[in-house]
Amino acid sequence: MAHHGKPNRLISESSPYLRQHAYNPVDWYPWSDEAFEKAKAEDKPVFLSIGYSTCRWCHVMERESFENKEVAEMMNDVCVNVKVDREVLPDVDRVYMNYVTAITGRGGWPMSVWITPDTKVPFFGGTYFPPETMKQILGQIKDKWATARDRLVPAGNSLSDILQEPDSPTSSAQAALDPTVLRERCLGMFAHIYDKKNGGFGGAPKFPTESIFSFLNAAAFWNEGNGKALEMSGFTLKKMAMGGIHDQLGLGFHRYSVDAIWHIPHFEIMLYDNAQMTYHYLTYYALTGDEYYRTVAVGVLAYLDRVLLSKGKAYMSAEDAESYETEGDSIKKEGAFYAWTTVQIKALLGDEDGDVFCKHFGVTDEGNVMEEHDPHGELRGKNVLMEQGTIEDTASAVGKSVEQVNEIVSRGRERLFEEREKRPKPHLDDKLIASWNGLMLKTFAHASIQLKGAEGDRLYQQGLAVAKFIQNEMIKDDKLLRCYGTNVQGVSEDYACTINGLLALYQIKFDTSLLQLAVQLQDKQDDLFWDDKDGGYFASSADSDASKIMRLKDDHDGAEPSSNSISLHNLITLDSICHATDPALLGIPNVTESSAERYGLYAAKMIAHFTPKLLTQPASMPEMVCATLLHLKELKCVIVSSRESAQAEDFMGKIREADHKQWRPDTIYVWEKMEKLEGVSGRVCAGKTCGMPSRNVLDVLKELEIVR
Repeated sequence: MAHHGKPNRLISESSPYLRQHAYNPVDWYPWSDEAFEKAKAEDKPVFLSIGYSTCRWCHVMERESFENKEVAEMMNDVCVNVKVDREVLPDVDRVYMNYVTAITGRGGWPMSVWITPDTKVPFFGGTYFPPETMKQILGQIKDKWATARDRLVPAGNSLSDILQEPDSPTSSAQAALDPTVLRERCLGMFAHIYDKKNGGFGGAPKFPTESIFSFLNAAAFWNEGNGKALEMSGFTLKKMAMGGIHDQLGLGFHRYSVDAIWHIPHFEIMLYDNAQMTYHYLTYYALTGDEYYRTVAVGVLAYLDRVLLSKGKAYMSAEDAESYETEGDSIKKEGAFYAWTTVQIKALLGDEDGDVFCKHFGVTDEGNVMEEHDPHGELRGKNVLMEQGTIEDTASAVGKSVEQVNEIVSRGRERLFEEREKRPKPHLDDKLIASWNGLMLKTFAHASIQLKGAEGDRLYQQGLAVAKFIQNEMIKDDKLLRCYGTNVQGVSEDYACTINGLLALYQIKFDTSLLQLAVQLQDKQDDLFWDDKDGGYFASSADSDASKIMRLKDDHDGAEPSSNSISLHNLITLDSICHATDPALLGIPNVTESSAERYGLYAAKMIAHFTPKLLTQPASMPEMVCATLLHLKELKCVIVSSRESAQAEDFMGKIREADHKQWRPDTIYVWEKMEKLEGVSGRVCAGKTCGMPSRNVLDVLKELEIVR
C-alpha cells in the first residue's frame, strides 16, 4: 500500500504495530516521558490507543478513525495521542485492560483509554469506537476537561481506588488444599461447560485456551476423572484440527473461532498459540499412541519453520488476519488469503477430483460462510475449508475407495497450497518476544522426545539454537529483554516462560549451560518481581512505568499461561533438583543452601497466596492447578550419575524407550557429574527421600512404577 504525506514520529519505532500508524494524520507519540511532558505543558489529557500489528479491529479503527482527517484533527486538538504495542509493553496493557474490563464488563483490542498526564489515571475507556462515536467522545472530553475536570477525574484518585482492588489474602483466609478436592472441582467445572457435540468449552466465540489441555492431559495421566479428562481433551483437539480454525493447507492454527463449531476463525495466527498447541497434540499422542495427533503436531511445526522462523535467530510473533485479495488492491480483507470458491478449486483439480475435495471440506457454490459470521461481507461467496468427517466418511459418500479419496485430498491440498503461495501474503509481525520463544523451547524439548530419531535430534538442536540466541542476544546487563533489538525490559512472563523452556530442554541431553542460565534468570526474576509480603510474582518490576501506576499479579491462565502459574512449575522443579543432590554436581555451584531452600519456600508461599482463588475459581487458572497438584503429590527426580553427559543421555533414553506413557509431568531428569564413577547409575528421589542407586535400568523403571 502506497503511503502519502510526511510520516509522524512512529516511523522510527522498532514495533511493526507502531510503524503501521506512521502515516496517520494523528500526531502520535510512543509511550514516553516526552508525550506526558507535552500533555502536562499543554494541559491536555492523554489518549492511549493500545493494540498489536495483527489485530483485525485495530486495522478497522485505524482506517475509520486514525486515517480520517476530521477525527485526527479533533484528536490532535483535544489530546496528546500515545500508541502502545501490547506485545512490547504487556505490563502497561495489563494495567489499563483491568480498568476497561472493570467499567465495561469486557476487554479486547483495540483498547482506547483517556488518562491524566500527571498520574496516568484513566477516566474513560473502551475498545473499538466507530468514527462518529470517537468524535462525540472527544467533544465531551474537551468540554468536561475545560469546565468540570474535578467531576471527570476526582482529585486524589489512584487506579487502585477506581478498581477497588481487594486486599491480598491473609493466612487466616487460607484453607488447606486437598488435591482430590481441587482436581475434582476443576474437572467438574470444565465438564459443566464442555461442548459434547463440537468439543471445546462454552459457546461462540470459541477459544483454544491451551492451559485447559495442560490440566486435562495431566488428569488423564494420573488416570483421574474416569477417562472424562482424556475424552474432553482428545475430542476437542480432533474437532479443532478438522475445523477452519486449523489452516487446512498451511497447517497453523488461527487465533479463535467466531462460531461454536470451529469453522470460521479470526484469521490471525499467533506464535504463542501454535507453540502450545503443538505441545498438547504431542502430549495426547504420548498418552494414547494415536498417530493422528502426531501428524497434526508435525504439521504445525512445519508451519512454524516455514513462516515464523527468523533464520539464525528465533521465532517471530504473528501473521495478520487481513491481506489483499489480489496484487494492486488498496483495501485488505480478513481471510482473503485463506478463502476459496468452487470455481477456483475445480480450475486447479478438475471437476471430478474437485467435487470430491469440495465434499470433504464442505465447499459449496454459494460459499459456506454464514452472514452472521461475516459482518463486513468480505467472505461472501467464499469458502473456509473444514473437514466434514474422516476420509472414510467421504469415500462412503462419493462411492470411491478410501485410498482414492485419500490421494485426491492429499494431492488437492498440495495443489491449493502451491496456488495460494502466489497470493499476496498477510503482514508478518517480525518481533522476537522472549516469553513466546520460551514456549517454543518447551515444545522443542517435548517434540524431540515424541518424534525421536533424526527428527527428534533436529528439533532439539533447533531448540538449543533458540536458547543460545536468547542467551547471547536478549540478555543485557544481566536482565532479559522483552523483544530482540530493543531496550524494553522483560516482564515476569518473559522470565517464567524462558526458564521453563530452558529446564525442559536441559533434561533432553543434560547441557549444563541451560540449567545454569535457568538458575541465573530465576535469581533475577526473584530479585525484580517477587512480592516479599504476600508471595507471588508481580507482572512488572518496581521501577517500571506500569508499576508506578498500579502493580499487578497475573493469576489467570488464558491464551497464554500466567507468569505465576509457570513460575510455580519452575520453583517446584528447581526445589526438587536442588534437594536431590549437591547442586555443584549438576553444574550449578553458585546455588547455595539458602538459595536452594528459597525455591521451596517461595513455591509454598505462592500456593498459600493463591489458595482462595484455587478453591473457588480453579478453572480460571488450570495451569496453576497442575503445578499445585504436582507440589502436593511431590515431583519425582531421576538422577543419572556418570562421568560424561552422553552416558547419562543413553541411560535416560533406555528409560524413555521402556515407558509406555512416554510423557510424565510428575518426573524430572538430571545429570550428576561423577568424575570417579565407572559406568553409569540412576536413582529416584521424591521429596527428601531417595532410592538406592542402580546400574540397572530395570531397577529405575520399578522405582518409577513403569514396570512392576
